[in-house]
Amino acid sequence: MTDFAEVRDTLHGGVSKALPDHTVYLYVPRSIVPPCVIIEPSPHNTINYELAMSSGFAEWNLTTKVIVGQVNDEWAQKVVAEHITPQSPLITAIEAVEFGAGAGGGWARVYRAGISQMMFGKALYTYAELSVRVKT
Repeated sequence: MTDFAEVRDTLHGGVSKALPDHTVYLYVPRSIVPPCVIIEPSPHNTINYELAMSSGFAEWNLTTKVIVGQVNDEWAQKVVAEHITPQSPLITAIEAVEFGAGAGGGWARVYRAGISQMMFGKALYTYAELSVRVKT
């Protein structure tokens, strides 16, 4: 069974190739310089143990945040909306990653996305949040 570190690192590789001009973090950093991406475990829902124990497969849930600078809200929403549009380079890259070798391997799917704003330090940022499900 694939562990969490391998899932996170594999997603990092796919996202880094799709967005080469973004810094991609595997952990929430203390400070950011946009544009950047943060890949983090989904709180309270990182792994589905029932599925993992009954079938031998694991279902992992991660959140990918694409953060842009807040020049103005209209500009920022336009930029992050490009990342959550179906068949965007980011979604295509996430869904193209491969896990494990042999029968079945594993897959990643973006199943939900949204646009929001957050304070990071003293600055306001707009970001796209993509919920990613990985089955290994």
